[in-house]
Amino acid sequence: MNMFAPDPRIARATVARGMCRGMIAGMKIKFVLRFLPVLAVVCALHVPFAHAQGAGLAPGEYIGEGGSGNLVIGPAAGGAQKFTLQSYGANGHSCDVDGAIRGRQAKVETEPGSKACVIDFVLKGADLDVSDKGDACRFFCGARAAIGGIYLLPPPGCRSAEMKKTRASFKQAYDKKDYAQARNTLAPLLGACKRVLNDFEESRIRNDLAVALYHQGDMAECRKVLEPLRELAGMDAKAIDEGYPPSDADTYKPIARAARTNLKLCGGSPK
Repeated sequence: MNMFAPDPRIARATVARGMCRGMIAGMKIKFVLRFLPVLAVVCALHVPFAHAQGAGLAPGEYIGEGGSGNLVIGPAAGGAQKFTLQSYGANGHSCDVDGAIRGRQAKVETEPGSKACVIDFVLKGADLDVSDKGDACRFFCGARAAIGGIYLLPPPGCRSAEMKKTRASFKQAYDKKDYAQARNTLAPLLGACKRVLNDFEESRIRNDLAVALYHQGDMAECRKVLEPLRELAGMDAKAIDEGYPPSDADTYKPIARAARTNLKLCGGSPK
């Protein structure tokens, strides 16, 4: 891709401004002065419209609300933007689709003789409301997963690669027994990144942070961090198996064991 190719949105806006200047230049001065306020409004409206007509979606990573998926949109090229989308449902089921967005819609072929999967991308501020039309998109999904949902533009420090780096930095500090640094590194994820974390990720972060707090001797804060996990900590393996789909249960069991241990260390108890 030519990084220095002119943006078509800028080109359209430039043409619009040129048209307005041409209109004014071709008029007699008395006429221009008489109708200048009207011409100013027309030109002011026309230029932003030229921008809007060709406006694409901001490229980059978007994360499904509650960590429900991951959407990556590429830069505009040839009138389209490539994208990849993964969404996560219960029991390890997921959707996995990629294609090209034209305007605010993608049409992705499924199988010969079948309807295309149509996906709409609607701007909601800086975020995207993603939805599919009809049942054709089920082709790309497991039984307990769906494509639709709100995909958030992650706050600074909350993109997937950034959070992975933060978790690694936490471990380095913890292994060096620098518990203050470990705490200060990990704790912000529960604030700034909470909307883009799924329950598994958030629970693991809470358990890790609790251990650092325990080593610092901050038992009250340790119990506070673990409070959302108290109910899970009170469930034995059988209760978890009965309460969750098999794959989810297998993920929750070690989280529950760690939460029980950490609560006891910090002077708390499961529900």
